[in-house]
Amino acid sequence: KDDFFCSDIAFFFIDIDNFGYINSILGYQEGNSIIKKFSEILKSRYDKHYIARLSADEFLILYLFDNNELNLEEELS
Repeated sequence: KDDFFCSDIAFFFIDIDNFGYINSILGYQEGNSIIKKFSEILKSRYDKHYIARLSADEFLILYLFDNNELNLEEELS
């Protein structure tokens, strides 16, 4: 994360579709457990980047990369 001012930044916006349905079927406690597990996966996968939870089922990743679009394209595929 020390490279923040030396890197290009991409924004990854993640919205878990129909998460309200999961909460209504499994209950809010189980839904919260799923969200926590998902955030742990994001943290482990993008540990060198910045992750924010915007709302109940929306996340934003500030993805730092070194001006190499090929690496970014590989990350997105």
